[in-house]
Amino acid sequence: MMQLASEFVKEPWVILGDFNAIIDASEVSGHSGDDRSSRVDFSYCVRDAGLVHLPFTGNLFTWHNGSVGSLVSVVFTRKMKVLKPLLCQQRKDEGDLHQNVQLAHAFLLQIQVLRQSFRHSCLLRSIEQCCRLVYSKAVQLELCMLKQRSKLQWLKDGEILTAPALNSEIKDALFDIAEDSAPGLDGFSAGFFKAAWAIVGNDFCAVVHKFFISGVLLKQINATLLTLIPKVQMPSKVSDFRPISCCNVIYKVITKILVKRMQPLLTKIIDYSQNAFVPGRNIADNVLLAQELLTRSISTDVALAGLLSLGVIKGVLQGFSSLSGLHANPHKSQLILAKSAASIKHILQEFMGFQEGVLPVKYLRVPLKSSRLSINGCQALLLRIYKRISGWGHLSLSFAARAQLVKFVLSSLHIYWASIFPLPKGVIKAMEAKFRKFLWQGNASSGQSKVSWAQVYLPVEEGGLGIKGLNLGFMGYPIPPQESDHLDMAESKWSCFWKKLINLRIQLLSIVIYNVCDGTKFKLWQDPWHLEGPLILKYPHSPITTGLHCNALLRSVIHEGHWEWPESAHVNNFQFMTQLPTIYPGNDTILWNNAFGEFSLKDAFSLFIPVAPKVSWSIRFSGKFKTQRHNFILWLAILERFSTMDKPWIRSPGVCVLCNGQDIETHSDLFFRCSYLSRCLHILKRRVKFHWPHFDWSRGILWASSKWRSKHLIHMSFRTLLAALVYFIWAERNSRRFKGTARSEEAIAKIVLEHIRLRIISVNLDPSLQRHILFRIWHIAWGS
Repeated sequence: MMQLASEFVKEPWVILGDFNAIIDASEVSGHSGDDRSSRVDFSYCVRDAGLVHLPFTGNLFTWHNGSVGSLVSVVFTRKMKVLKPLLCQQRKDEGDLHQNVQLAHAFLLQIQVLRQSFRHSCLLRSIEQCCRLVYSKAVQLELCMLKQRSKLQWLKDGEILTAPALNSEIKDALFDIAEDSAPGLDGFSAGFFKAAWAIVGNDFCAVVHKFFISGVLLKQINATLLTLIPKVQMPSKVSDFRPISCCNVIYKVITKILVKRMQPLLTKIIDYSQNAFVPGRNIADNVLLAQELLTRSISTDVALAGLLSLGVIKGVLQGFSSLSGLHANPHKSQLILAKSAASIKHILQEFMGFQEGVLPVKYLRVPLKSSRLSINGCQALLLRIYKRISGWGHLSLSFAARAQLVKFVLSSLHIYWASIFPLPKGVIKAMEAKFRKFLWQGNASSGQSKVSWAQVYLPVEEGGLGIKGLNLGFMGYPIPPQESDHLDMAESKWSCFWKKLINLRIQLLSIVIYNVCDGTKFKLWQDPWHLEGPLILKYPHSPITTGLHCNALLRSVIHEGHWEWPESAHVNNFQFMTQLPTIYPGNDTILWNNAFGEFSLKDAFSLFIPVAPKVSWSIRFSGKFKTQRHNFILWLAILERFSTMDKPWIRSPGVCVLCNGQDIETHSDLFFRCSYLSRCLHILKRRVKFHWPHFDWSRGILWASSKWRSKHLIHMSFRTLLAALVYFIWAERNSRRFKGTARSEEAIAKIVLEHIRLRIISVNLDPSLQRHILFRIWHIAWGS
């Protein structure tokens, strides 16, 4: 046995087997025979073979020795303990992988610079090859490490994209698509699937589930319909069309689900140079940057160097193309020339390969210009408004409908432009003239404004229509209050657009809050961190008196969260020290002065809108049963802007056509002293208990505003009835005066009552005592 072990085995070994014999009596259980001879023989056998009897520990005749933990966990722990010093040694040998790449790249660059001076040196060539190999190896190790590190994040976020879609998630994505969205090749729109969801919903969800399980999409679903949309009125070439892809509805739903899941990660994976369509970023930043580059690029250096500088510019464009893969499109790129370069225009165009262009150029749908923007540069905006108004020319719109279009459509067309740069005053006046003409004249070629445009801009509670004015409030959005160098920047050589933004920013400081924390971002004398504003304006000699530089930061007077001013800054000389703000922990921040600390267009508008006293009758235009066209006529009636026959511009005052010429037509008699209207009010009082006092019109409006101002359903219905009565009375007056048709008091009262009943029925009211009383007053059946 020893000879075999010495010849074939070089490591420790063990012999296992069923020997049918024991060495000690304790090794067997339940055996009473005499086995002493067999034990002696087996002991001699073990001794002669040179073996050692392996002892055991623990309880006898059990499967384990009672230790805590399984054998697998013990083995694994021991192996990891042995592996740990090896990993530490490997980390020590390889070092910081990021630093290794940087060092290898730096050595490679140095060798390449030396080779420029000694191009025929074989030694430097060999060293360069070695540096390339080292750099390549370092990059590979870094990429391997980054891939392993990315797997950790992938295990955490990867399930978001691969998790099965829920039925509710699929339904929400489908119903988020507009019903009139362009369909795909199959012709089925999103509106069809919404309407037939109860029938096709399960099958639709099954198709989407199949994609998320298999990752395979049928070519019939993946097929798209390419459509060409003309970009100009008279397209004559391919570049005049814009291609769009009309995708299948199932394809859109899958895309929406994936985009919604990726949305939390988009801000991390999209580069900061892409400012549009990313939450927290503003597309106006790119426009402002391009505007500054255009202004600063107009320099005498390029003009003096001539073709040499053009060669440098062309080389830069080619180098950028080779690195990024982005090439300048010769059909979209333009070469803007000065007047002095007209003689060599053709040479420059042939050299650069671009077509000639003139300023202003269009970038992201707004003009870019090196000088001040004029009304000629905004013709595209005015033309867009004119086209939108002309498109409504064939419609017969009421005053209320036109007011709604001005408020929600026309007033929003300039928001994109106004959020980037201040519009010239001439453009604002031209836009207001178009809005005013459309509101009061419509399709007519002549007419007059019934209410001043300044009052139209006022909020509803102040007696206006609530139309947003064309002021500078939009400009507050692209000016995040984060920098503190606005005074220096306004004085430096920046473009006129940027200077306007800085001046506007100073005007918006009243709606921002400076939170003083560590004082590392705010300037002591120039920033308005104090209630009195920038201290340099009120205390111009303070930097000299205190010994603190005019550009000193606020942290120079803050020590461990407390104010610590120099001894020269005495309270008697500087009254602002008695009202110092509280110092908060953290970093300095600037927030908008509202509940959320974010920009509010409403707050910005309030700075530029003249404040008017609130009117008590604004409650007349609220309620569940209101009708916009009736409220608009009631608004004109309250302001007494009707063209009655007693107006000064009427040459010969006429009689009232409602009471058959008994009285002269005046606004006070028309509402409601005329005998015709008194009979109408009597009918309404008899049928629905509508009471109107014997006051003049202005006093009656104040009485009604106080009497029916609550949110009670009865009060809402009476407010709606008053607006309807004024509307139909004015319509009856115009019909009698201009068309020669007339209706009786009973007919007018019946029309008003029927209109109110229909408005009440159209609103879904919860069962309540108020509804019960309302239905009884208006004689509405319960089943309606």
